[in-house]
Amino acid sequence: MKSNSGAVLGLALACLLTAAPARAEDAPQSCEVPAYLLTSESSLPKVAEAVKSGHSLDILVVGSRSSTINTSDGSAYPGRLQASLRDKLPAVPVNVSIELQVKKTAGEVVGGLAGLVEVKKPTLVIWQTGTVDAMRSIDPDDFRAAVGEGVAALQNAGADVVLMNLQYSPRTETMISASPYLDNMRVVAQQHEVPLFDRFAIMRQWHDQGDFDLFSTSHGLDLAKRVHDCLGRALAQFVIEAAHLKPAQRQGALSDSAKSDSTKSDGVKPPAAQTTGATGAGNVAAVDQQNPSQQKSLTAKAIEKVKEVAKSAGDIFSRVPCLPPKGGAKSVGSLPHVASKLASGEPVVIVAFGSSSTVGYGTTSPEFTYPNRLAAQLHRQYPTADITVINRGQGGEDAPEMMKRLQTAVLDMKPDLVIWQVGTNAVLRNLDPAETAKLVEEGIARIQAAGADLVLVGPQYSPKVTERGESASKMVKLLGKVAELRHVGFFPRFEVMRDWHEKQAIPIDNFVISDGLHMTDWGYACFAQLLGDDIIRSVGQIKLGVNVPSNVQTYRPM
Repeated sequence: MKSNSGAVLGLALACLLTAAPARAEDAPQSCEVPAYLLTSESSLPKVAEAVKSGHSLDILVVGSRSSTINTSDGSAYPGRLQASLRDKLPAVPVNVSIELQVKKTAGEVVGGLAGLVEVKKPTLVIWQTGTVDAMRSIDPDDFRAAVGEGVAALQNAGADVVLMNLQYSPRTETMISASPYLDNMRVVAQQHEVPLFDRFAIMRQWHDQGDFDLFSTSHGLDLAKRVHDCLGRALAQFVIEAAHLKPAQRQGALSDSAKSDSTKSDGVKPPAAQTTGATGAGNVAAVDQQNPSQQKSLTAKAIEKVKEVAKSAGDIFSRVPCLPPKGGAKSVGSLPHVASKLASGEPVVIVAFGSSSTVGYGTTSPEFTYPNRLAAQLHRQYPTADITVINRGQGGEDAPEMMKRLQTAVLDMKPDLVIWQVGTNAVLRNLDPAETAKLVEEGIARIQAAGADLVLVGPQYSPKVTERGESASKMVKLLGKVAELRHVGFFPRFEVMRDWHEKQAIPIDNFVISDGLHMTDWGYACFAQLLGDDIIRSVGQIKLGVNVPSNVQTYRPM
C-alpha cells in the first residue's frame, strides 16, 4: 500500500516540473522572502574563512530530484545559487556541484556522506532531505536519528552544513504528513547548531502571497525555472547571512597592500557593520557605516518595522475578539510558589516547556509566540514585579525526548512555575497515550520535587490532530486525569480551541495555519491570553486567602 501511495505522491510532486505551457497568472511578482526566514542563529565558520581569505568556496548539494529540473542549462536552484553567489562575492571563486540521491531516504543516504566530503572536499554541504521519507512514511524518530547521524558525519569530515527541508506543494498536503519531518529537522538543526533553510515555509509564503500558483496542474517548465531561480537567490542570501560576512568582506580578499592600508585606517574609520536585526521584528538589513544617509534610512525603516509589529500585536483581537469558552472558566488550580513570590516582591521564573507550539512555529514574528505574549500580559498585570518567562520549546518532541532534557532545560532554571505543553506529537507519531501519560506523571513528580508550580497544556484542536480523533481524545483525557491525580493545573487547549470553532463559529483558518497543525498569530495570542487570565485569577485568589483546590481544571466547555 505504501509503495502505491509513494508512486502517486511522486507523480504529484513531479507535476511541479512538468514541461507544459506556462500561464500568464503564474508570473511571479517578487518572490520576496521574510527576513526571519533568511537568518539563522547558527553560523558557517568555514564559509566565512574561505571568503575572507579569498580561497575557493566549494559547495556540494546533496539532494533528491527536487534539486533538479529536466534541463541542462543550470536553471535548477544549485546552478542559480552558484550564479547568485558569484554575483554577491565577485572576488571569490564559487563552485557548486550536486550529488543526486534519487528516491533515497535520509537513512539510505547517511552512510555515504563522509565519503563524499573526502572525495569532493567541499567547504559547505547543503543537504536537502525529507521528501522521500515523508512519501514513504518513514518513522519520524528514525528519520531524525538518520539526519542527526548524517550532520555529525559531515561536521566530523570537516565541512560546514546547511539543512534544507521538504518542498511545499499544496496538492500533496492532504496526501503526506510533512509536519513530523519538518519539526524533526528543526530539532536536529538546533542540536547540532547548523542553519536550516526552510524551503517549505518559503515556498508556502510565495504560494500564499500569490507569487506562484503551486496548486494548478498546468505548471510548465518556465514556472519551475522561476521557482528554482528564486530558491537559488534566497539560498545564496541565506548562506551569506549565516556566514556573518561584513559588506566589505563580500567584495573578496584584500591584497596585501590593501590590507595594510585598511589596517592603518582602522583607527579613524568605523568598521563595516555586521548584518543586524531589529529587535523582535525579524527585520534584517546590512548597513554601510560609511553612508550616513543609508544608515539613517535603514534605521528608520527598522524602527518603523518594530512599531508595525508592536501595533499588530496590540491590535490582534480587533477583528476577532478572544473570548473564554461559553459557560465560564475555572482556575488552573493553586499556584502557591508564584503567588508567594509576587506577594513578597521576589523574582519569578516561569519556564515554558514543550514542542513547536511553544517554539511558536507558524507565527509571523517572535512577539506572537505564546511565551512572549504571556510575559507581556503578566508584566502589564504586575508592572513592578520581576517576572522572567523562558522559552524551552523544541520542535518535534514529545514526552520521551522532553524527559531527557527536563533537568537541563527546566529544573536547572530553578523555576517557580512550569507550563508543560505536551501530547501533540505523541498523537501524530501514534505513541501509546498511556505510555505518554506515564512519562508525564514521572516528569510532574520531578518538577514538584523541585518545588515548582505546574500547569499542563494538552494538544491543540486542529485538522492534523483531529484526523487521529481516537488517539487525541485518549491523550486529552489521560493528561487531564494525571493532572487531577498529581494536583497540578491543566489547560485543555483542545477543548478551548474546539469551542472557538464549534460554539463561537470562528473559522479554523483564523487560528490554524495552512499546514493544518500549528496556530496562527491570533491562535497563539488568544491561547496565551486565556492562559494568562487563568494564572492571574489563581494567583489573585491565593493572595486573597481564597481556598483554591489544586486539582481544579480550567475550562470545561463540554
